[in-house]
Amino acid sequence: MLYRRILLLLIIINSFFNIKSESADNNMRYGLTFRSHSVNQDQRTGVDLSNCNLFLKPGSTIEFDLRLDNKPEGTYGYIFRLICNDTLSLDFIANTSLLKVNFVVASTRHIYCNKEFHLDNNYDEKQWFPVKIRFNISDIECSFNETTSKIPFQIPNLKNAQLHLGKNHHGNFYTTDVPPMAIRDLKVCDEKGKILRHWKFAKHLESSVLDEVDGCIASVKNGEWEIDKHISWEPVISIYFKETNPQIAYDNDSGRIFIATADSLITYSVATDIISRVKTNKGAPFRCGGGSALLYDKERNCLISYSTQFPDLNIYNFQTQSWSGSGTEILPPIQQHNHFIDYKNHKLVLFGGYGMHQYKANLIVRDLFDGTWKTTDLKTQIMPRYLSAAGLYEDSVLMVMGGYGSPSGKQEELPQNLYDLYKIDYPNAQCEKVTNFTIAGDPIAMGNSLLIDKNKHTVYTLAYNNDRYNSLLYLISLDWESSQTTILGDTILYHFFDSESYCDLFLDKESNNLYAIILQQAPTQNGYFVSIYSMAYPVLQSKDVLQTETTSPHPRTKLIFGGISIICLILIGYWIWFKKTKKHSQIISPKDITPANDKTNLMPNESSSIPATSTINLLGGFQVFDRQGTDVTGGFSSVLRQLFLFILLHSVKNDGRGVSSLMLDEAFWSGMDKKSASNNRSVNIRRLRLLLNNIGDITLTNENSYWNIKLGKDIFCDYIEIWKQLKKYQKRNSNYNRETMETIIALSSKGMLLPNVNAEWADEFKSEYVSRVSDILLSAITLPEYSSDSKLLLQIADVVLLLYPTEEEAVKLKCRLLYQLGHKVLSRQCYDKFCAQYMSLLDAQPDFSYEDIISPPNND
Repeated sequence: MLYRRILLLLIIINSFFNIKSESADNNMRYGLTFRSHSVNQDQRTGVDLSNCNLFLKPGSTIEFDLRLDNKPEGTYGYIFRLICNDTLSLDFIANTSLLKVNFVVASTRHIYCNKEFHLDNNYDEKQWFPVKIRFNISDIECSFNETTSKIPFQIPNLKNAQLHLGKNHHGNFYTTDVPPMAIRDLKVCDEKGKILRHWKFAKHLESSVLDEVDGCIASVKNGEWEIDKHISWEPVISIYFKETNPQIAYDNDSGRIFIATADSLITYSVATDIISRVKTNKGAPFRCGGGSALLYDKERNCLISYSTQFPDLNIYNFQTQSWSGSGTEILPPIQQHNHFIDYKNHKLVLFGGYGMHQYKANLIVRDLFDGTWKTTDLKTQIMPRYLSAAGLYEDSVLMVMGGYGSPSGKQEELPQNLYDLYKIDYPNAQCEKVTNFTIAGDPIAMGNSLLIDKNKHTVYTLAYNNDRYNSLLYLISLDWESSQTTILGDTILYHFFDSESYCDLFLDKESNNLYAIILQQAPTQNGYFVSIYSMAYPVLQSKDVLQTETTSPHPRTKLIFGGISIICLILIGYWIWFKKTKKHSQIISPKDITPANDKTNLMPNESSSIPATSTINLLGGFQVFDRQGTDVTGGFSSVLRQLFLFILLHSVKNDGRGVSSLMLDEAFWSGMDKKSASNNRSVNIRRLRLLLNNIGDITLTNENSYWNIKLGKDIFCDYIEIWKQLKKYQKRNSNYNRETMETIIALSSKGMLLPNVNAEWADEFKSEYVSRVSDILLSAITLPEYSSDSKLLLQIADVVLLLYPTEEEAVKLKCRLLYQLGHKVLSRQCYDKFCAQYMSLLDAQPDFSYEDIISPPNND
């Protein structure tokens, strides 16, 4: 038994010390893209591996995959420089304008060798070239794209080698010439082929990447991570239109997006990144305020503009560049409805929508080749709705997700956001609820299309907050077996204005990219923008692409912990042997036996826990104390203080969800481009994390591109505590508890929320804090259980006036109580002070006098 325990412990320890980071999914793009001559020298990319011991010996190899982009703005630069003893360098240089790469061995004054490899005239810019360098005793073996050449040169002192990719600042061999390239899977192997270092350039830290073997850090400056394309929406194009509601369709087989106006057809190719505009020779798509729509028919290679107010479909012929008809809807009956083509059954299928102050559950089906619309009302099976997402699940079956509607369909009768998923067998007009789901935070509605992955029983759609104009658009997934929803990727700013806005989603099969298509009003112009964004599929969460610095222990750490583990095993073995020996040598009496279920001494006494010393105060002013009770407020710079408070307050308000990266960038780095803002955010987040680690158990995390702060049990925050107490009254429906009331009074008597933080974003939180505290305290003074408690009522009045100096009910209460208690001078002074503040803030006198307050009520 002893040996089995030791063996099991050894297996556990061995598995811990042989942790490897997960390999990238085959469908994931990864690699590091280097910024080249399209930006200035300070913004170009460099990777510094000089702090990593490369263990280079005769027979060692360095290998990686290389991708070269043939961009006209800059085609020459250093792929890497391997610098030995600060005097000699092995350089790998690209010059794609001349279709070649070179391996060059040089010192600071002399060129020893130059080997050239040629690129094919029509090489694919998406192609990854394998590169391998082998260091032999008498030569260097260089391989590029399976072609090998030997450099008859022996590099001395390989143990003192520094490897730099792209730009570097080495004293003798610095360079700012960087080719437009990408690198992935950089490996260093010994003479037997064992991998000693492996920088995959997939998962990464904010400005560095850990190798997969021992966690050795490679510093990365100004890099663009390919895997980040799986978490970030990238703007593709944005086109301005003066025309109302241009119609949009897409071809996800060929990667084309169509925008039809009254006189033109605009086509954008996602493969070539080319926009073309063709004037229409005849006809026009149906016009309306959102009731008609556009679809691409891939079987006939044509566009279909339709309206249920017209019996015929309006067909656009690409050869003749003409429409078969035209027309304008009158009072469109089904705005913001779902639509798609069922090719197997040759049907055009519509569902839901809104019109004439009613939400719809109408299923409208039309054959693609005749002129009959068939309408079936399904409101007895599914709640009427619009702003929902829909897609074809299988032949004759569609799925509908979420939306906004009401049980009766009438706009005035209980309108609400819907969080459900249905299957609809449209030929038989039968509905089946699949699941309900929840999404934390504000109410959301859905984009038009639903992407369905039957194998993973998961659907994807765009979602946004439909209770505001300045909304955010984000991608959500729903696993209909577990009813689990996940927010994926980052967000897009979206101006939601009901029928004046529209968003849709499609997956381009060729590039495996998701494309978000957005139609929205131009905020400062009389017109509309159609904007397109892309993101690599499958979409990930931020946590899926970030390494942690504890991914893999350093070799020395392994040795230390390995030694400790061996010592522990020896001690455990000796202890077990000693107990067994002692057991057999002693005579045990019945009174010495402890019952098996007696666990009195197995658990520590919870009352002996050490009280918390870490404190974060926001009420009355910002102040922070660390574990030792030392005031560390001065450690927060102006930016870090506001960044910390911004994330913390949003985390509290949104029940732990926090705030999006986009909102952070807009609040703190609004004047910068997206990349610069992201870099500034990363730097300041890293500094903030270091600062918070010294304070206590504070966790700053990023989940689904939302930043949030969580405080451990050993940290007290006065704002969080009063927020918890305030929320109790929401749940209790004014069932006021004396202890809770006293806690609220004690905390709020400290003063205003963040009085010294003069930032526009903070005003909303300050206002809500004052409003909530004042409303609850003023409501409490009317309760019978407090009516005779003059001390408590005075405390309430003082707190309300502290937060809201012009609150009339509070000053009346305080003056009256002081007068009744015999403090007539204080009562009058309280009124005079109130009048002075009233005049200062409102430039007026209150409409009641002191005598009105102290006069007994008239009971006539």
